[in-house]
Amino acid sequence: MIPVGILIGFIAWFLARYPVGGLYTVEQNERAVKTSFGRAQRIDNKTTLDDPEMRATLTGDETERYKYPQVRVIPAGGPYFKWPWQRVYKVSVATESVNIAFDPETLEANQRGTVLEAVTMDQLNTGLTGQIRYRVSERNLYAYFFGIKGPIVHVMGYFVSVLREKIATFEAPKVALAAPTMATGLSDVSGISINDIRKNMRSLNDAMDHDCKSSVARYGIVLDASLITGIDPPRRRIGAGGHQHGPQRGVVGHQPRAGFGRSEDRPVEARRGDRDPEGASLGRAADGDGQAADRAQG
Repeated sequence: MIPVGILIGFIAWFLARYPVGGLYTVEQNERAVKTSFGRAQRIDNKTTLDDPEMRATLTGDETERYKYPQVRVIPAGGPYFKWPWQRVYKVSVATESVNIAFDPETLEANQRGTVLEAVTMDQLNTGLTGQIRYRVSERNLYAYFFGIKGPIVHVMGYFVSVLREKIATFEAPKVALAAPTMATGLSDVSGISINDIRKNMRSLNDAMDHDCKSSVARYGIVLDASLITGIDPPRRRIGAGGHQHGPQRGVVGHQPRAGFGRSEDRPVEARRGDRDPEGASLGRAADGDGQAADRAQG
């Protein structure tokens, strides 16, 4: 009687543990990917480069770096079944919003995720406010689940890098002058102001949407829209005796390197043409003030 009881108990445990416990469902706003012994179920030998839209957003050297296999996506519904050696990865594909200054790794950065600092072409520090809308793309779930660690960290750093490059290289539209102007020895950069950027806010948002399309092929995340709502003027520093000094040029104070999530905060300097690994322009401060001081002492 004892062996029979043990056998019945084992059968009951096995049925409850595997056939019944292996059932799962996928919610309406979710998509899932199933792995067997750690390997995601693929669609033949297809990769993301077989998708014309994703391939078009990548440059020549990026096509090999961001070449991911296409996996079988489990749609909403169920119940589905999985074996003990299989695992199911689920993710929400609903659209979410986040502040452009949000740092997923350092919540205290960027004034607690409220203002993103950048440097204009004429070396003025400015603060940006706004939001971006994003969602996980079911066309490249391999990149999101298995391609990179912390995809939202990477995509936010990528977005901020592109935005800072746009601000650093922004030029106001050329306006025809009634009469030729006299040579002043100043470049066109001296005419750029924060008001010029404010007047062209819509063009800036459209340019960001266009330049961030490769986030799908890179990280498996779609940047639906960027909405930059405010550009603050440079801050004024209060010196000894309560006197106000002009805006500090060229140095954005205590910004992490290359976007987000690094413990060592140091000034980020901006100069047109210098790029970080993601292709963003990081600026450099002009050292003319220091040279002028040396000449004065000499």
